[in-house]
Amino acid sequence: MIKILNHLDVRRIHRYLTWLVVIALTIVYINKPELSHLETYPSFIVNACITIITLSFSAILVATVLASAQFSPRIVRNFFVDNYTNQSIFYAFLLGITYCTAIQLYDFDKYFKTKELFKFDLFLIIAVVYGIVLLVIALPYFVFNLIDSINAASITNHIFEKTTKIIKEKYPLTGPAHQSWDMSEKMPAETIISTNVGFVFYIDEAKMVEIVEKYPQYKFEVKPVLGNFISKGEPLLVIHSKNYRNDISPLHWAELKSCFHLAKFRNASIDFMYGIRQLVDIGIKAISPAVNDPTTCLNCLDYLGEITLQFMISNQSPRHKWARPNNLNYSEIDFDNVVDLSFDQIYQWGRKDIVIIRHTTNILLYLLSKAQDDVQKSVLIKQIQDMELESLDFETKEFNGIRNALISKCQEAIIKSHSL
Repeated sequence: MIKILNHLDVRRIHRYLTWLVVIALTIVYINKPELSHLETYPSFIVNACITIITLSFSAILVATVLASAQFSPRIVRNFFVDNYTNQSIFYAFLLGITYCTAIQLYDFDKYFKTKELFKFDLFLIIAVVYGIVLLVIALPYFVFNLIDSINAASITNHIFEKTTKIIKEKYPLTGPAHQSWDMSEKMPAETIISTNVGFVFYIDEAKMVEIVEKYPQYKFEVKPVLGNFISKGEPLLVIHSKNYRNDISPLHWAELKSCFHLAKFRNASIDFMYGIRQLVDIGIKAISPAVNDPTTCLNCLDYLGEITLQFMISNQSPRHKWARPNNLNYSEIDFDNVVDLSFDQIYQWGRKDIVIIRHTTNILLYLLSKAQDDVQKSVLIKQIQDMELESLDFETKEFNGIRNALISKCQEAIIKSHSL
């Protein structure tokens, strides 16, 4: 019987092959072979690397085209821009081409003739070893990594892990509660507005705190949230004071404005709402008639439920607020934003699919059972009620029976949450 190798078997074989290459190179080096016949080897490495890069990029282009159709254009960045492994191997091949070309163009013996250590043989040995490592070790790893990065399960899992990591770092489980400002009293204000258009990629909080501490007579309110799209003329920072006098130096005024960095992309490394947005996009695309992959949508809903739970049980007071000056306030994402973004759009697109409806409802009911306070309960109850399960009508009695069972289950869960 032929055994079908899984990815663990392939990785194990690759590991053994790597050790075999290392041992073979060691034996060759100990025996000190004649290297004169290897002087044409750098040309072979250059041609091989160029061929590999050409084929690899052709594969990447095909993969990105397929991914754009199956997932979403914004997910394509995961294949190369956000995949540092693929980038590193690509540049390793470029380095090999450059090095092998260089030792053919220049006579290194001429420049190092005073040092016996630096002979052409040394540079040739480096080319031989580096070329074998690229062809035997780097290339297979690159191919398997590329194949894995195209897989839908790998993409969604990568986004989930990255998003939960951001939440855990930014919103720890314990910490001091954040006291919001009382803005009921109207005060004169001056506004720093945006002169550019783009997404809030980064806010230099350390620099802002340093400037704000110099003006304790004012209250500084950061308006945009990380990842928001900012139009030209939109407020970035509002400065409040009962007796406002424009005594902020022009230098500090310009520096406060420069704390807001706008870009054409959102920052996937620190913007956890962008991770949620990506999973939602994949889920919606998966249940579209062109793709018809409901399993991927269900996986996305599971991940979105776990992300929402992680945010729900966190302190919801970001670390940067703990040490902020009393006169600085940040706009922040609340639980309502997270729940709405995670489930509302997928549900609206999957209203005719009883499996999507049942899965979404069960996740929301599970989150309701884990709610920490009345605010979270009210948000989840509102999300369940907004689904309007009573208005759904299916063609079969079986599906309508499932809908009725979900309605009863929701009513019982809501009553139970009110009694706790």
